[in-house]
Amino acid sequence: MTTTFRDHELAGWTAKADAYGDYFGQARKRYPTVRFESGDAEALAFNDGSFDAVTCAFGIGHFADPDKAMREACRVLRPGGRYAFSWWASNEKHEFFGLVYNAIRTHGNIPQAVLESVERAGVRTAMVLSLQTNEARARIEQAILDQASRFRHGNGLRFAFPALIASGAKRQ
Repeated sequence: MTTTFRDHELAGWTAKADAYGDYFGQARKRYPTVRFESGDAEALAFNDGSFDAVTCAFGIGHFADPDKAMREACRVLRPGGRYAFSWWASNEKHEFFGLVYNAIRTHGNIPQAVLESVERAGVRTAMVLSLQTNEARARIEQAILDQASRFRHGNGLRFAFPALIASGAKRQ
């Protein structure tokens, strides 16, 4: 038996969704029968055991306390429920992020130790770039453009964007 979104009323949430655009508005247009709710991933407003499944696509690295968000996801799962999340692979394996961070490391104005700490924490690249002077940002941008040429494929660019996906089931 196959089930689709139309067969069930589903609830979805995201942390600070509107901070990056009108994602809920777009989602509601595409899936009018699905209920979308905004919330705090580290303090979910749902009862224990409310869901059969919880997913987090490329969000875990943006939370202040990822462990707390994972505990909350587990709390709202019913026994036997499934949890899955994804996050980008390290910059050494991720061609595009590696290219950007190499340019920031070489041409930026953030101390190396601070940049390494930020990189390990998985902080958004936009935040790192916002800390640069205008001159440093211009040098970084040019270095990215220069280095990107080695990824040219036909009329475009082709980068490996590897990610990690983890999933598990809550104990019965």
